[in-house]
Amino acid sequence: MMEFFLDNAPSIGLILFFSIFLGVLAWVFMPANKTRLKNYANIPLQEENHGN
Repeated sequence: MMEFFLDNAPSIGLILFFSIFLGVLAWVFMPANKTRLKNYANIPLQEENHGN
């Protein structure tokens, strides 16, 4: 069993990380997340003085 994983590690890794990538893409482009992600995108542009 271990030989199977060692011989096929590159393919298994590719499939695993590509599946994670597709899952993240699906989560980002879901309409329910649109307003929250727009708010996150504007965080660096917000001018707030923290203790200054």
